Amino acid sequence: MDIETQIINYLKSQFPNHIGDDAVLLENNNNLISKDILIEDIHFRLKYFTPQELAHKSIHVNLSDIAAMGGTPHSILLGIGIPSQQIQYAEEYLKEFIVICNKLSIKLIGGDTTKSPDKLYLSITILGHNKGKKIIYRNGAKNNNLICVAGNLGYAHLGLLQLEQNLIANYHHDYSDYLKKPTARIDEGLFFNNCDGINAMMDISDGLCTDLEKLADSSNKQAIINLDLFNFLDENFKITCGELNINPLNTALIGGEDYSLLITINQNQYTEIVTDFYNQFGYKIKQIGYISNGNGIKFIKNNKLISYKYMPFAHFK
Repeated sequence: MDIETQIINYLKSQFPNHIGDDAVLLENNNNLISKDILIEDIHFRLKYFTPQELAHKSIHVNLSDIAAMGGTPHSILLGIGIPSQQIQYAEEYLKEFIVICNKLSIKLIGGDTTKSPDKLYLSITILGHNKGKKIIYRNGAKNNNLICVAGNLGYAHLGLLQLEQNLIANYHHDYSDYLKKPTARIDEGLFFNNCDGINAMMDISDGLCTDLEKLADSSNKQAIINLDLFNFLDENFKITCGELNINPLNTALIGGEDYSLLITINQNQYTEIVTDFYNQFGYKIKQIGYISNGNGIKFIKNNKLISYKYMPFAHFK
C-alpha cells in the first residue's frame, strides 16, 4: 500500500461519513465540493505543457470530480504557488484560467497566491450542485451490476509516454492532447444522475483497475473484469502501443488521467441506458465486467478465473 493510500485511509477512518467519494455532498443542501492538487514534475511538466493547456487541465481535472457525482459546477477557488522563474508563465496561466471559467459559466470566488521555492504548485477547490434525481456515490454497487465505462481507457497514458520520449512526430497517432487537454464528462454525469438503474459512479483518474478497486471496496463487493470484453481497443491504439513497446490490454487496464466515468448498471436496465446514451452522446458505453460478492478485483477470460498481475498507474514511473 503506497503512502497516499495510507494517508487517505487514515483520514477516512477519522471522518467516515465525509471522505471517500470524488466530491462531498454538503449537509442540508445540494452543494458538492472537491479539491485537487497539481504539482510541477509530479502531475505535469512545463517543458510540454503550455500555460493554456495547464489551465484547461487543472480546471477539467476538478470538474471531473463534480461530473462523477452527477453534479453541475458553479464556483471555483484557486491557490497557486509561483517560483520566481515562472512568473510570466503563471500570468499566462491565470489569463487562460479566467477565460475558461467564463466560457463554462464558473465563478472564481477566491483562493490564495504565494511564492514557491522552485516548482509551480496549484491547489484548486471546485463547488457544484446536484439537480438530478439523486446523488450517485461510489459505494452503491450491487451484485450482478454490469461494470461499464463512459470514455477512453489508456489514451492519456499513451500521450504521457509519447511526451516523455519527445518523439510525437515519429508516432503513428498523436495521443498527447488526451493527457494535456482532458474533458470532464459533465453532461454524461448528469445523464447518469437522471437514469434509474445506475448504482455507483466515479471518475477514472488513477487507472481503471486502481479506481475500480476503490469502487468495489467502498461497496463491500468484488469486481470481476472480463478480459474478453476488451475488443473495443482500436487499431490506432494497438499500433501506438506497439511503437511504445507496451501491451495494449495492460495499458487500458492501468493507464491513468483519462477522466472517463466508471459506472455500475442494473442488468435489467442496461440495454435501455446504453441505447439512450449512444443516441445522446454519439459514442458507446464500454461494458468491462460485473459485480459479485467478495472483495478486490478478479479477472476472467474464456469464462474462467485467471491470474493477472498489474502495476498501478504512476505519473512518471
